[in-house]
Amino acid sequence: MPGKGSTGSPGIRTYVDEARVKVVLSGHNHDQWGAIVDHGTFFFNPSNFGRTTEIRRTRPGGHFMELILSDGGVQAATLRHLDKKRIYDVVDYTPEKTRIERLVLDERRYARLGGKTPKAGHIKPIRYLQRIKSFFLGYETKETWDLVNELRSVYRDIKKAGMEVAFDLLGSLSFGMAQANSDMDLVVYMRSRDCVLDEEDTCGVPRPLAAVFDALRARDLEIDVCDSLDLDRIRLAIEREDADDGQVQRFIFYRAVCRPVNLRLIKSVENELLQKGPFRRKVESGLRDYLEILVSSVRHISSFEKYKARLRERGIPISPDVEEAIKNYLKG
Repeated sequence: MPGKGSTGSPGIRTYVDEARVKVVLSGHNHDQWGAIVDHGTFFFNPSNFGRTTEIRRTRPGGHFMELILSDGGVQAATLRHLDKKRIYDVVDYTPEKTRIERLVLDERRYARLGGKTPKAGHIKPIRYLQRIKSFFLGYETKETWDLVNELRSVYRDIKKAGMEVAFDLLGSLSFGMAQANSDMDLVVYMRSRDCVLDEEDTCGVPRPLAAVFDALRARDLEIDVCDSLDLDRIRLAIEREDADDGQVQRFIFYRAVCRPVNLRLIKSVENELLQKGPFRRKVESGLRDYLEILVSSVRHISSFEKYKARLRERGIPISPDVEEAIKNYLKG
């Protein structure tokens, strides 16, 4: 540990070294959370699950590690966080022979633990929108949760058929304000092998996925695919820093304001974007005209009034700072 030197049990360390242990699980030294590999042994520490008080701060706890095991050791691990009866995935670890691949899934919770991630500074309209959405999501309806779970089942079932898809949610689902009869407005993400572009630079919805959507519609669940994008193409455009690629422009916008389903697939591309802050900000600045059109639309304005009314019906007041954020956002 920094400033303290080696800690822990010398006897356990000797046993680990001599017995060629494959995996070591630890719950102590909360600051040393995460995963490392040393001489073929994988060490995992999820930090604290219970609340702890330290000299400089209090750690709220709720952290734990979920491992997928096989005869050869650990196939994958996920650091998760239990918060207000919900479980959030924070970071995935994939062990390789001499290293561990890390995929950060929740930058905010990762940073709270002390992890380092690039900060995504957004233009003002998007910052306002993110603040507004964060407030409404704090009062998410049960209907939203049920509809999101339907979509989770979709991507898991499609994966069994050999196809990878993910979604970004728009409208009431994105804000957590959906009702039983709400439309599911989606952006669909897929791989290049499943993408057939149309004249509008949009991937057609593959037949297996279209069949699943039709089955949901037969149950009176309305699906509206607003856009569909090729993640492999987006990854290459980010690597080239091609600010003129239309799919990259749309991806950056959706990722700034939408709610994901199957975040792991999306994050495999988005995390590369976070490493290119100046490029992302350049593209985002070019979206101002689109945002002005969006903000001025009657449907967009009425949506906020509808969401506020739904909270008031539940006896939940709208905080002054959120009212101010909505006002500033709608000014454009």
